[in-house]
Amino acid sequence: MHKLSFFFFFLVHSFCVFAQELAFINKAQNKVITVQVGNKLHLAYRGYYNQLEYSANLVLEITDSTITLGNKLFSTDRNRLNHKINQYKTIRIKDIVAFRKRSSGAEIAKNLIQIGTIVGSAIVLTGIYSTSNISPGNALLLSIGTGLSINFGIRGLFPENAKFFIKDGWEIKYLSPYKN
Repeated sequence: MHKLSFFFFFLVHSFCVFAQELAFINKAQNKVITVQVGNKLHLAYRGYYNQLEYSANLVLEITDSTITLGNKLFSTDRNRLNHKINQYKTIRIKDIVAFRKRSSGAEIAKNLIQIGTIVGSAIVLTGIYSTSNISPGNALLLSIGTGLSINFGIRGLFPENAKFFIKDGWEIKYLSPYKN
């Protein structure tokens, strides 16, 4: 019986921890944007010496005063050469200046479009290079132009900058999983 009660306590506690939410509310525009653990968030915030800093990553933890961004999938240990020093960022909620939430569907769409355009442009450019007499310099310029147009096109479709600013009437509320 003791093991069963511990299991239920662990199950309820893990559900409550996973249910951490942060709500961005704009009463004038009648908009509410909720952010949960696992969402991708782009933030502009006041960092050290009150300088404006930017961070975009997955939300790992939300507390009543901080939000932690990072990526658990690509964590590295200290014994590897490619160890990242500042892999996680803990940001105070009161320091947030601007934000943009990106859904998982948009992230998947962005990755699929990137892969599709890279493969498609490689096939098209290979076909152009093999069938026509293009000098190496022109081929290089064509490849660079194709790469830049793909890069700027994807940046235009999926902007990385913060969209909503706190000064425009947005409020940040922590939604506690323990309150009814």
